[in-house]
Amino acid sequence: MSVPLNSASFTNLMAPGIRKAFFDSYDDVMKKEAVVPVLYTSNSSGRQTEETLSISAMSDFEDFTANGQISYDDISEGYKKTFTHNEWTKGIRIQRSAKDDDLYGIFDKIPAQRGIAAARTREKHGLSVFSGAFAGTSGPDSLSLCNASHTSPVSGVAVQSNTGTDTLSKTSVSAVRLAMAKFYGFNGEQLGVSMDTILVPLDKEEDAWTIISSKGEPETADNNQNFHFGKYKLIVARLLTNQYAWFAMDYRLMKLNLLWFDRAKLELNQDTSFNNYEARYSAYMRYSYGWSNYTFVYGSNATS
Repeated sequence: MSVPLNSASFTNLMAPGIRKAFFDSYDDVMKKEAVVPVLYTSNSSGRQTEETLSISAMSDFEDFTANGQISYDDISEGYKKTFTHNEWTKGIRIQRSAKDDDLYGIFDKIPAQRGIAAARTREKHGLSVFSGAFAGTSGPDSLSLCNASHTSPVSGVAVQSNTGTDTLSKTSVSAVRLAMAKFYGFNGEQLGVSMDTILVPLDKEEDAWTIISSKGEPETADNNQNFHFGKYKLIVARLLTNQYAWFAMDYRLMKLNLLWFDRAKLELNQDTSFNNYEARYSAYMRYSYGWSNYTFVYGSNATS
C-alpha cells in the first residue's frame, strides 16, 4: 500500500537539494569573497563565554656578568576581554503547491540565497569591528578599537593613540608606519609593531593599489623609486560602511588579537512537526568576535 505524501515526507524529499544548495553557496562566498576569515583567527568554543587577558611586553635582557645573578620580569596584567556568544537564525519555508507550480526555478534559488545571506551576515559582523572602530566603549580598556586615549593598567605609563584622520595617501601611509613602530605595551616597552597590511573599503581600492604597487613615485613625474612598493598586503572589504576610513595593521599581531569563536557552526535543520504540505528549514549559528588588544591596528577616520 502506498503511503500518502504528507508534510514530513515532502520535507524529507526536499532536504538533500536544499542542503546542498545552501552550503554550496555559503562555502563559495566564504572561500572566494569573504575577508573575515583572512582577518580573524577562528576558534571553536565549548563554553558559554570566552575570556582573554592581555599581558605586558617583556623587558630587555640584562648583563649577567655585571650583575652576577638572573633578574626576572614582573608580568603586568592587562585588560580582560569577555566574548559572549550570540545566536543567529533564519528560516526557509516552501509550500508544496508553490514548488510544484514554480515555472521559473525560483525555489531552487531560495536555499542558495539563504546560504549567501549566512555568509554575508558573518562578514558584516566581523567588519563591524572596523566600521565602528572610532566610537563606543566595547574594547577591553572600555574604549573604541581606534582611540586617541588608550590607557595602561600599569601606573606611570602614558596614554597612547592609534587613530588619525588623514586621507589615504603615500604621505599618510609613511606617517602611520612610523607611528605604529613606536607602539608600546602596558609596561611602556616598545612592541616592535611592523605595519605590513592595509585594509580599505572598495571605494579606496584603487588609491591603495597605486600607493603600494607603483614601482615609481605615484602621481608624480619624478623617476624616483616608490618606497612603499611591495611592502604591504592589501585587503579590500566591500562591506566596510565608511567609504573613506582605512586601517594599517601588523598581520602577525592581528591574528593574535582579532578573534572569532564559533560556539555552534552553521547548521541547517528541518522541521517535520507540521502537516500542511509545507517544508520548513531553519539555519542556525552561534558565535562571538572581537579584539583582545588594540596595538595591531592604526585606524584613520578620513572624510575624503
